[in-house]
Amino acid sequence: MAPKSYDLAAADEDQRSYAIEPVRLPVNSTALTNLGPGARATAKSVLIIGPDPRYIDFSAPYLPPGMTAEKFIAGVNGARDRLADAGYCVQVLLTKNEETVEQQVSDALKERSYDVTVVGVGLRTLSPMAAHFERLINALHEKAPRTKIAFNSKPDDSDAAALRWL
Repeated sequence: MAPKSYDLAAADEDQRSYAIEPVRLPVNSTALTNLGPGARATAKSVLIIGPDPRYIDFSAPYLPPGMTAEKFIAGVNGARDRLADAGYCVQVLLTKNEETVEQQVSDALKERSYDVTVVGVGLRTLSPMAAHFERLINALHEKAPRTKIAFNSKPDDSDAAALRWL
């Protein structure tokens, strides 16, 4: 699967690439190249899982005031980049809904195993996401029982959450 990048500037929402399933953002290639040959195979790996912002109603009263898809993406991208710059192999998976999350997680885990999976705060704390979160956790438990699970408190601290277990 070719790496996809976020393009929140696309005029047509359907053309925005942040909703492709599953989304795995490319790591900062210079971070891994600087580690030398074989670094990708030996680097500790992190999977960051959060809700796909295309399916979030950011005007809902249960969301933090001022949160937007752009802020969400910027936070996840920042955490991903900091981990990649530190030499970790990082993938991001944005999940659609409770009906698709198990397959999305299964597909992501077919490609590789991860040392740590960071589960986003929105999946855990927003009441409309309860079934989505349960299915996600059960899929992780079944498909990756040895992977450490970390929880962020906002999109831009996923790196700190992962580092607690690396």
